[in-house]
Amino acid sequence: MTNAAQLKTQSRKTYRPKISRILCVDDDASVCETMSLILRLHGYETHSATSGIFALQALRDSDFDLVITDLSMPGMDGIEFIRRLRKLKPSQRIIVVTGFPSVRTEGQAFKLGTLNYIAKPVSSTRLLEVVEECLKDEEEGLIGSLQLSFEELIQLYGFGQKTGVLEIHCENAVGYIYMKRGNPVHAAAGELKGEDAFFEILSWKTGIFVVEGYNSNGVPHTITRCVESLLLEGAKRRDECRHFGISCRI
Repeated sequence: MTNAAQLKTQSRKTYRPKISRILCVDDDASVCETMSLILRLHGYETHSATSGIFALQALRDSDFDLVITDLSMPGMDGIEFIRRLRKLKPSQRIIVVTGFPSVRTEGQAFKLGTLNYIAKPVSSTRLLEVVEECLKDEEEGLIGSLQLSFEELIQLYGFGQKTGVLEIHCENAVGYIYMKRGNPVHAAAGELKGEDAFFEILSWKTGIFVVEGYNSNGVPHTITRCVESLLLEGAKRRDECRHFGISCRI
């Protein structure tokens, strides 16, 4: 017959909280170590990788509850790393550490899908807040998109302050987003131009994309709002469509 001590031991094993495993990715080893130390002191298990290549290998060998990655890294940058990571583990929770903060990100993480952002320099308080929020979402069963979403792609190029053309193919349609130093300046999709084209592309559920360079001097400026304003407007339109139960083309 099981005695009280055995029952107590079994109960303790059954309800022991899970220790979350976190992978920190940054080409600066001291940054990885600092983040790891902060997280370990608060009960997390941490592992570090100083490049996207090393991080992908670690992810092939093991599972992590959360990945924290720098956006600007030599060789494979954060955008390419996340793109490959999504192919490997589609619903992986990710925090992007960016050196290009905005007014919004100074106050809170800018979150869409499974990407979360915190700005450098990263304080221990802010890091722990965002990590806790990400892991809380995971425990509640909130699963992100199965691939790199349009919103996430635009955010990555925005925070990386990159210039280039995003060419997006969806079934028989093709759309183009022209980014200049991190902000959309022009969009085209069929006969649509400017913000109308941007929101049309934003409504596409699936597709593939390629990135090309371009000479920004010859591109018309049909979009004046910043990337965050456009994405928030798109989210607002989707919410309105859901509220009224109508098909949304944003």
